[in-house]
Amino acid sequence: FGDFDLVCCANLLFYYRREVRQAILRRLCGALAPWGYLLTGEAERGIVEGESGLRAVAPPATVFQRVENGVSGR
Repeated sequence: FGDFDLVCCANLLFYYRREVRQAILRRLCGALAPWGYLLTGEAERGIVEGESGLRAVAPPATVFQRVENGVSGR
């Protein structure tokens, strides 16, 4: 699966160990279309904020956008 414009993953990541979280986030990012959006729950904000390849769209909202090679937006 891939090229999704929007993926929702709320209240899931905090249940897993750090290594598993990172693997899940890599797969989610890989499933997003370039500049696609990841919507998370409030509990995942801190987990996702540090993930490379994603940027917060409108903090403090938990909406993140996939970035391509450090470039964001379309």
